[in-house]
Formats: sequence, C-alpha cells, structure tokens
Amino acid sequence: SKWWWLLSFVLFSILMRWGSFFISAINHDESTYIVIANELLRGQVYLRDVIDTKPIGIFWIYAGLIKLTGGAIPLLRLMAATVVGLGGWGLYITNRRALQSEPAGIAAACCYVILCSVFGYYGLSPNTEIYFNTLTIAAVATTVAVGTQPWRFIAYWRWSIAGFLLGMAVCIKP
Repeated sequence: SKWWWLLSFVLFSILMRWGSFFISAINHDESTYIVIANELLRGQVYLRDVIDTKPIGIFWIYAGLIKLTGGAIPLLRLMAATVVGLGGWGLYITNRRALQSEPAGIAAACCYVILCSVFGYYGLSPNTEIYFNTLTIAAVATTVAVGTQPWRFIAYWRWSIAGFLLGMAVCIKP
C-alpha cells in the first residue's frame, strides 16, 4: 500500500506542476543552478572558477540531473516534481507511523504537494527548498515511531542515518 501511495503522490505532484514544465526559466536561481552545474560538468571548480552564495550541494544535484536528463528543462522539472512527490510520501509515512492514521498521512502529503506547487511567489520553481525539505522529511521519517519498523537495522542506526540525511540537506541549503 505504501508503494502505491508513493506513485500516487509523485503523479499528483507532476499533475500540479505540469504547467511549469515548458517555461524556459522560472527565475534566476534555477538558471544559476543549471549554468553552474554545466560548468562543473565541464571541469570548472566551484568557488574558484564559478561562484555563488549557495552551498555546492544544489549544483551537484543539478549536475547529476543534467547527466541523467541531458539538460532538457521539462525533464529537470519532472525530476523536481518527483522530489516534491517524494517529500509528500515522506510526510505520509511519518504521519502514518506517528499517529497510526492513514488519512492523516494522506492529508499531510496532499497539503505538502499543493503548497509546494501553487504558492504564488516562486511556488513552481525547482528551488533548493524542495530538495532540502525532502532530505529533512526523510530524516524525520527515519526517526519517528521507529518501534513500528520491522527492520532492526533502522532501529539501531536511525540516528546516524537521520544525521547523514540532515548533513546532506545542509549541503543544499544552510
């Protein structure tokens, strides 16, 4: 059932963000991510050859996405929508575990996808926050109500995994 919900939230996010897929650049941040990531792929060094105020994590993500998608804007936006859907799914899992309530999880996920997709000022932009949020949500999902987890590995190592996820999040957005 939880895998069905993952697919549902990703598809819902794609549907909510579909209108943004074919705009050339939503804002200067997104174009900066793409330009700097392309330069990193060409061998340039961050903070020496290309400079921005953000941590390098977002540029690594975009470099990976450019390699994966060929740099096509609609595919980069599809990946951003997928990340929003993953964040919603993480909220679904967290709420389902903590409250033992599937409706609460569904509501949290749907609210998250909607808020990340319709907010008027930079709402559709594939910005650092959606990547940061998904890692933060995953850290919380790893630690919340772990006693309900069937895997002992997660129970013993949850704090290390959560710390790693939060560390990755800070590499994207301080």
